[in-house]
Amino acid sequence: MMKDIFSTKTIKTIGYEANSLTVQFFHNLQNLLPHMEWVPLSSEFHSMRRLKDEKELKLIKQAVEIADQSFHELLPRIQPGMTEKEVAVELEYLIGKNGHDGPAFGTIVASDIRAALPHATPSSNVVKNDHFLLIDFGVKYKGYMSDMTRTIWIGSPNQELQQYDRIVHKALEEAIAAIKPGRTGHEIDAVTRRVFQNEGIESYSLRGLGHGVGLAIHEHPRIVLNGEEVVEAGMVFTVEPGLYVPNKVGVRVEDIIHVTDRGCDILTKTPRHIHI
Repeated sequence: MMKDIFSTKTIKTIGYEANSLTVQFFHNLQNLLPHMEWVPLSSEFHSMRRLKDEKELKLIKQAVEIADQSFHELLPRIQPGMTEKEVAVELEYLIGKNGHDGPAFGTIVASDIRAALPHATPSSNVVKNDHFLLIDFGVKYKGYMSDMTRTIWIGSPNQELQQYDRIVHKALEEAIAAIKPGRTGHEIDAVTRRVFQNEGIESYSLRGLGHGVGLAIHEHPRIVLNGEEVVEAGMVFTVEPGLYVPNKVGVRVEDIIHVTDRGCDILTKTPRHIHI
């Protein structure tokens, strides 16, 4: 099909995403179109994909809707005593049933102190009463992706854990309120960082607040400390403040937003406060 398409065109040069293509796949393309000149590109694609058009936005919204629905169906199934692996299997079954093309990345399920590991893979650790359960997952739909994190209260976590949770939610709310065209990634990141600094816990926070989402789970813009990229209408990115206190607690809450002329629309519809 690809060969047929290019045979009808006068194209002589093709740019390819050098950082993403495997050597074998690249050789297959060269063999398929041997008379083409192949030019490696990297940052050029980042710039091209920073802004999403209406078609792309619609597909991202559909990926987000599948994630929201699947997570909603998962919650009644979560019980203390389940392993993190069992929760992850249930979730991935549901997103498959609801029409996704595959997980956008490796699903993170982490209970109690394992939630303090930012990239924890599901283990045999069990979901415990009076602790947090952190779930970070994404859905791929027709090539486009979603990304969401929720920190669930199982039973009644102690007051110290609840306070960490409240601080992260405050950081998320203030960051979203600060998003508008013309601001840099650093300026938006600084909003959440001030919330953590005022509580004396900034050293436990993530070094970045968010990232673009589209055909890849990590795209531009980067909403990070010292990031000078300017926010523009049409961008789609995550807002995901997190606190990770070693051997004690991990809390992260993550939404996807779409930047508009006046601010942003929150695409994620799952409630942020969840108590089982």
